[in-house]
Amino acid sequence: MDIVIALIAFLFGLCLIISLHELGHFMFAKKYNVLCYDYSIGMGPLIYGKKKGETLYGIRAIPLGGFVAMADGAVANDLLEKDSEIGIKVNENNIITDIILTDQMPSDIRGKVVDRDVYCMEGNAPYIILNIDGTETNYEVDIKANVYLKKDKPMQLAPYDRCFESKTKWQRFVMLFAGPGMNFILAIFLFIIAGLLVGKPSTKPIIGSMEETYKLDKVEYKYPAFEAGLKKGDQITKINDKEVSKWNDISIITDEIKSTNTLTVEVTYVRDGIEATTTLRPMIVLGNIGVMGNLEEFSDADGATIFIYTTKAQKAGLENKDVITKIEYIDKKDSTKDASWEIHSWSDLIGALTDESINGKELKVTVNRAGEVKTLDVPTFSSSEVKKIKDLTLYGATIGVSPKYHFDFLYSFVYTFKSFGKSISSVWGTLGLLFTSKNVGVKDLSGPVGIFSLIKNSLAGGFANYIYFLGFLSVNIGIVNLLPIPALDGGRIVFVGIEAVTRKKVNKKVEDWLNNIVFFLLIGLFIYITINDVLRL
Repeated sequence: MDIVIALIAFLFGLCLIISLHELGHFMFAKKYNVLCYDYSIGMGPLIYGKKKGETLYGIRAIPLGGFVAMADGAVANDLLEKDSEIGIKVNENNIITDIILTDQMPSDIRGKVVDRDVYCMEGNAPYIILNIDGTETNYEVDIKANVYLKKDKPMQLAPYDRCFESKTKWQRFVMLFAGPGMNFILAIFLFIIAGLLVGKPSTKPIIGSMEETYKLDKVEYKYPAFEAGLKKGDQITKINDKEVSKWNDISIITDEIKSTNTLTVEVTYVRDGIEATTTLRPMIVLGNIGVMGNLEEFSDADGATIFIYTTKAQKAGLENKDVITKIEYIDKKDSTKDASWEIHSWSDLIGALTDESINGKELKVTVNRAGEVKTLDVPTFSSSEVKKIKDLTLYGATIGVSPKYHFDFLYSFVYTFKSFGKSISSVWGTLGLLFTSKNVGVKDLSGPVGIFSLIKNSLAGGFANYIYFLGFLSVNIGIVNLLPIPALDGGRIVFVGIEAVTRKKVNKKVEDWLNNIVFFLLIGLFIYITINDVLRL
């Protein structure tokens, strides 16, 4: 049942984001009088369609995204080659209403094309001159005439002034930017909803909610605070011997674990006016190699028993329940910088992996895997890389508690723009790492399968978390579409920019050629990413 709900949430989210992206293009194309043939939700075969005016509004079989088809280029002129035989239908004024390019449909008149101009770039009236049994006849063409390439599938004629390329540079820019722009507007709207649902966090160190269990390697474990007996409403007053007066002070747990070289902290709290103390064993996250652990169940292992936190660790060959026993760094240029750490506990592992000298370097990590010793080459993220990756931390400790939240209408807007800015920074930072970091590559990108997994995980955190993730995803799609790559909106905007600078349009054939080549490369990349997503399941 959970999979079904996740699938519905995935399809709804992706269709919403992409359909509204295309709606942005569509609205401004209509505003600037560009002929739009089709606006569809979904892809593939048409399930339901209704034509209103010039546009077919449809729902298609594959519920992934959507599209808008607008007139762009002298397609009809190119189809009406000289000496080609075509059929036509005319009205009572002898004006062509249908141009028939298939043998499967009847026509009023058939003849060979002598000359034609149905693109009308110079603003003249469209016409076709036909040779009919040796006689040349000039026919005027209705500007809304239908062109039939297949039986019962008409395409309305698109003269130059109804095509995308006829519009001013500003109008073309607006039509292209409107898609990503709609993604940003949607994201802001979703963040407002998430902000209203979540509310404003209290600054008091009072537990508002608790995580009870989490699943690792298909086994459920209790969160540290729940395991130690803390409850909702408890007010935390001390961490070890450090006073806690506001919620953010609880974060000193991270420093206490590292500075005291112990894997536990004492938490003093007040419940119903009575002060009490309990001992917690926080969960530790080491983001530079992408592992987590420090669980009570594995506290006696001679080494540090890890669980996978990011796919980076998995790609390096690490597995859940591996016990790290040794870490080495070998500098290929300067042996004096070589370093080695024997790992007997999570304290040793924290000390080794928070050493600034190895951040961003490749390490040799020795693990004991069910009695078998293996040495793996494991790349690490640098501190700067970790900061650019969403929800990744170089080193952190958590006990599974959250502050109290209360409804605050005005705060929802603060939350919205903070979330929007954070999303842009995260997406832009991750894209930058693709070109600047040896630790982040195309294999780390997510396609539909990966997005499904992320949406499924977001649902586990509640509806507000799901709405927030859709906002983040909408920002992601908006930014990616603005990249200066042919076939994407950003690439087409670049062509408009070149025209603005050079005062000369880029050759249409060259632009189409580049767009088509990159489009097929992107399809190949999409397939490659999807295969990787499946292999990561």
